[in-house]
Amino acid sequence: MMLRQEGEGAGGAGAIHAFLYDADGQDREMPLPETLPSLDERQLLWVDAVGRDKAALDRLRRLFDLNAGSARDLAGGGSCPLLNRHGEYFHCALWAIADRVPATESSDPPPGLKTVRLDMIIGKNWLITVADDPIAFLSEFRDEDRGETLLGALSSASLAAALLDTHLTRFLSGLEEVEGFVDSLDMKILESNPRDNALLGQVLQGRRFIASLRRELAPQRTVFYGLSRPDFSLVADADAGDHFVALERRFERAIDTIEHARELIQGSFDLFTTQLAETTNALIRRLTFLSLALGAIGAVAGIFGMNFQTPYTNSGIFGFWLVIAALGIAVAAAAIVARWRRWI
Repeated sequence: MMLRQEGEGAGGAGAIHAFLYDADGQDREMPLPETLPSLDERQLLWVDAVGRDKAALDRLRRLFDLNAGSARDLAGGGSCPLLNRHGEYFHCALWAIADRVPATESSDPPPGLKTVRLDMIIGKNWLITVADDPIAFLSEFRDEDRGETLLGALSSASLAAALLDTHLTRFLSGLEEVEGFVDSLDMKILESNPRDNALLGQVLQGRRFIASLRRELAPQRTVFYGLSRPDFSLVADADAGDHFVALERRFERAIDTIEHARELIQGSFDLFTTQLAETTNALIRRLTFLSLALGAIGAVAGIFGMNFQTPYTNSGIFGFWLVIAALGIAVAAAAIVARWRRWI
């Protein structure tokens, strides 16, 4: 079990936590050392920093002998996503989901997406992660340990691959919420008034959420593709190379899943517009029938209003009500036939 010690701050910004995984000993949290300890093949040091305090980053630079380029990138001066090799270690940066509050009900639109920059520097038997704000899946990854682990037997690159896999899982979990939301939304569209603007607003909110997922994840292909390149296998061990190749495939599946979710939302929008068009068509059919009925009444009234003396124009009040009744019966009969034929 991971032994917890007081770190250099709480879990918020400015905190640095060091975790030593020992496959032959005891996993423990330790204060950040002044010099890098001697680590064997069965030990692994993970330093997790929150915030980009200059003094804290200087300590990491001196402790792990990082070059000026890495220090500049850690301070947020480099582009993101990025993937660079620096001799015996490599540095990648990407946008990670900080934390997400699941929707209260599956029928609710997915909540907004908050991403923060996450830097990972992978060396021999040590790993550094630096984030602008606390990232939930990093702490959850550590909290999964319920006993002594063999994580120390992993290489730092393999641990980084496991964290990147969890990073992708965060994006995929958001897509699972979208699928449940789309199913509920389709039922609402079929059962409700399609002219309800609230339904259209939910469609747009779901579309924005999927677009934000793709906008944050798609540019990271440079990181996932780059890690699987042969030149990075010179820095990472062979087993980690296999993990990175598997990560590349999982990244592609995540992108495909996002595209599928976008098609689902587009299908909901098409269903909404179809229902709206059907309602409009029904309204036009009713208006057309009403126009024909009124036109027929107007034609009959015009005939009786012609200035010709005929016997039926001298029938008085009886003739007037007779014509009104005949017109009423004709319109009612036409309405019954139109309803039976589903014209209205």
